[in-house]
Amino acid sequence: EDRFTARFVELTPPSRIVQAITFDSTDPSFGGEMTMVVTLEERDGGTEVTILFEDIPPGIRPEDNDSGTRSSLEKLARYIEGE
Repeated sequence: EDRFTARFVELTPPSRIVQAITFDSTDPSFGGEMTMVVTLEERDGGTEVTILFEDIPPGIRPEDNDSGTRSSLEKLARYIEGE
């Protein structure tokens, strides 16, 4: 389980969301502020979602971050599709 605090840095409807994320941890390897930039683009009757992470804390393995992001997007797709 990850605990974190996030704040919106930029909201540019309907195409861009930027969040600053700080993990709630006493472990310094999870310290600092990570940035998540979400870009939404219309594509062939759907929406392409691109997510870019900047300044990922060294305690978070990139493959774990990628896996968690993919899982979140899959859950969002199921929700939107009404499953």
